[in-house]
Amino acid sequence: MIKAILLDFDGVLVNSMSYHVRAWQMIFQDLNIAVQPDDVLLTEGCRSIELARQVLKRHSVNLSASEVDDLVDRKQNLYRKITRAELIPAARPFLEGARELGVLRGLVTGTPRLNVNKMLSSDVQGLFDVIITGDDVENGKPDPEGYRLAARELRVEPSACLVVENAPLGIKAAKRAGMRVAALATTLRRSYLQEADFHAADLAKLANKLPGLLNSLAQVTATENDLCRQ
Repeated sequence: MIKAILLDFDGVLVNSMSYHVRAWQMIFQDLNIAVQPDDVLLTEGCRSIELARQVLKRHSVNLSASEVDDLVDRKQNLYRKITRAELIPAARPFLEGARELGVLRGLVTGTPRLNVNKMLSSDVQGLFDVIITGDDVENGKPDPEGYRLAARELRVEPSACLVVENAPLGIKAAKRAGMRVAALATTLRRSYLQEADFHAADLAKLANKLPGLLNSLAQVTATENDLCRQ
C-alpha cells in the first residue's frame, strides 16, 4: 500500500523551469557559453554546482573551485531576481486530496530551501509532512539520498512511496531508492521519462487518477504479498 507521496518542486509544483533556464543562460553568457534549454531540463534535479561543472567541462572552461561557487551563487541570486514562477493551480488540491486519502506528503528537491521559502507560502508548506531541499543532502539527484531521507523521516518503507517527478535524474533517484514513480510531461516529452512506472500530462491529470492509482497499487502489493507466501 502507498503510504506517502513525494513530490519534486521545480516543474511539478511550481512553473519555474523557464526562469532557471534563463538565469543559467545569462550567467554563462559572460563566459561566451551558449546554454540550450535541454542542458538545464535534462539535468534538473542535480545540485546547481554539478550542473555548472558539467557545462564548464563540456566547453573546456577551467575555473577554480571558488570561481565555480561564485558562478552558482550569482545564478541563484539572478534566478530569485527574475523569477515570476507561481504555484501550479492543481498543486494545493492535489496535496489536500492526498491528505484526505490518508497519504503522507513529502517535498524532495535539489533546489535550496531559500527558493522553496520564496515560492511556497507557509500554509502550502504546512500541507507537507516533510520537506527535503538541496541544503539537506550531500548528493543531488540521480543519487537517491534525498528520497531515502524523506522516507526515513516519514517512517515509511521506500516501497510504500509514490514519487511525482518531471525529469530523468529525479526518476532515476526515486527508482534507485526503491520507489514507484509517476512522471509528468510538464517540461520534457514523455520519451525522456520512460523509466517511470506511470505517466500523466500534468499534476491536474494525475490528481484525477490518484484514487484509482493508489487502489491499483494496493491490489498489486497484495498480490505480490500473496505470491511471497505461497
